[in-house]
Amino acid sequence: MHFESAAPRYDLQQLSNDDVQVRMPYPRRLGILVISAAFLVIWVGVGAFMAFGTGAPAGFSIGAICITLIGLLFVGGNLIDMIAGFELIVVNNTAWSYTRSYGCLKTTKHYNIELMGPLKTTTVTFFRREHDNDRRYSRTKKCFGFDYGGRTISMGFCFLDEEIEPFINHLKDYLPNHIKPQA
Repeated sequence: MHFESAAPRYDLQQLSNDDVQVRMPYPRRLGILVISAAFLVIWVGVGAFMAFGTGAPAGFSIGAICITLIGLLFVGGNLIDMIAGFELIVVNNTAWSYTRSYGCLKTTKHYNIELMGPLKTTTVTFFRREHDNDRRYSRTKKCFGFDYGGRTISMGFCFLDEEIEPFINHLKDYLPNHIKPQA
């Protein structure tokens, strides 16, 4: 399926100093957002009732509070990611800077433009192991990236798979010649 959006989710700007900045928000999947918010409200409500409304011993109440807080942090953190998470790319004549912000975590990496290979589509595979029967599951994600220092750097995890190609085509006009995608 070929996707060509008239209004892409990312914001590509050429700044006054000729740098190019791309900001991509975390995909907001409304169904997951609503289900997570409902689960969070129910989880906190049940936890509060178990901690304070049952007249249970103090040890039970403390356990209920701890379990409620763990669930609140986990589900609440995922909700914050869905609402405020983003990826930011800034390209100038000397560096490609990549910032990934999810909730409270923010990491920035800088890559020397002269050492970069051409921009290309990459595939990242995530592995998950099921502990009950020791089976491994994998999931692949289409991203974009480049060769750097003998390995492939992948980014664009906030993009949907069908948004990668249009994004690369849109960005190539702003890149130095040696990192433009090869046809």
